[in-house]
Amino acid sequence: MARITRVQKAQQRYEQVPVLNEDGTPKQTPVMSRHGTQKVTKRGKPVFMTVTVQDRTKPLPNRKCGKCGKEIEVGSPYKHISPRSGPYGGRTLYRCKSCPDWHVWEYSGSLSARLAEIDFNFTEELDAEFEDTDYVQDALNTAAEAVREIAGEKTEAADNIENGFQHATYQSDELRDQGEQLESWADEIESADIPELPEPEETECEPCDGTGNRDLQEQLTAARQRLAVLMHKPLTDQDVHAITLRHIRQNEKLIQELEQRAKDGDTTVECEECDGAGMVTPEEPTPDQMDEWRQEVRDSLTIVGEPPV
Repeated sequence: MARITRVQKAQQRYEQVPVLNEDGTPKQTPVMSRHGTQKVTKRGKPVFMTVTVQDRTKPLPNRKCGKCGKEIEVGSPYKHISPRSGPYGGRTLYRCKSCPDWHVWEYSGSLSARLAEIDFNFTEELDAEFEDTDYVQDALNTAAEAVREIAGEKTEAADNIENGFQHATYQSDELRDQGEQLESWADEIESADIPELPEPEETECEPCDGTGNRDLQEQLTAARQRLAVLMHKPLTDQDVHAITLRHIRQNEKLIQELEQRAKDGDTTVECEECDGAGMVTPEEPTPDQMDEWRQEVRDSLTIVGEPPV
């Protein structure tokens, strides 16, 4: 991995111009080896380097962040890397301090870098609040397809080498083996076992706090309030009108029943949500159950981060 250099304050850059001798020729200095002797070319010619200096009358424009595109202004912090190989080999890449550091696949096209990107993208997908196994399977399929793309490139490269030499070579055998291993790995990713969704668990009924009963007077007040709202509801649509009338009759009947029970000395009524049981089984798993399941999925599907090559 390329080393990231962090700079606290960007300096103003200036154009480099050659230092001239008295006769107007560029000044040169010997290029020395680590042994203290001057370097020479293959033909034995001494190697010199032209001496340059900053021309303060020719300021260079500010560098730009390779991520967000903003200028790295003088005095602001930034960072840079200089990859030795890959698509940016021999170039220096710059980013402002607030932008994230480089991922290895952003400057390297190596096999390990590309596989690391697949794992990163899969992990990003599983960081979401997904709700079902279909979402997870789609993420696995996407990762598998990305692996198959690389496998195809390896196989194609092996074919090209063998077609060029008219026979297999150590390099073509190695590439073909990588392609086969990646294809097999893609199949394993696609068919990985996904933990089943949790079954909804019986839980305490919230409206009655698990007692199975609710305060009669509170229910009577709530029914009267609902009836008041329904009585003042505009009845413009025929279907809405019929539904509203049905709800009005239901609330009127409920109020009569509750009033009679109050006269009989009752202080509580059976909770409608749990039918007096105090416990209910929801249709969906609880948020805590889903969080636990998502974490189980993340912990079990590590195969995308375990390449065979």
